[in-house]
Amino acid sequence: MFNWENIIFHPIQLVKTELVKLRTEKLKDMEPFKFRNIPFLLEVKSWSEAIDNENGNMYVALRLGVKEGDEKIFELEVVYKGNCINNDVAISKDDFQKFLEIQSVRFLWPYLREVVSDVMSKMGLIPQPLPTIDILNTLKKNMNGGEIDKDEGTSE
Repeated sequence: MFNWENIIFHPIQLVKTELVKLRTEKLKDMEPFKFRNIPFLLEVKSWSEAIDNENGNMYVALRLGVKEGDEKIFELEVVYKGNCINNDVAISKDDFQKFLEIQSVRFLWPYLREVVSDVMSKMGLIPQPLPTIDILNTLKKNMNGGEIDKDEGTSE
């Protein structure tokens, strides 16, 4: 039996999520059996902003697409925002900012997975679940490049 009294709550909590951007484009129908064998192009970018010591936002932008040769079959762009609160006055604004940057993908990835699956299904495509990911290695790789601009998710 799980002992609820032994849970240690983290002082920083995700309190609200919001779908900021959703753009889809389906340019061509494709046979389902063929669709399963085409590699997906996946790009993920994250950023954050500590407003003050107590409030902050984290963002994750995702671009998912499929091409057959040079021809685009479909593309999906999603940006999710998470509002967090910090309940520990000992955590500085800079440390809060770092926490938001590091944890943004981990906190918001489940929401992105759900949107991608749902939208693909509504587009008449075979839903492809986003993979589970190694957060630390993903962050390291994304810090070194990528095509989604930080400000792209909030410009529209």
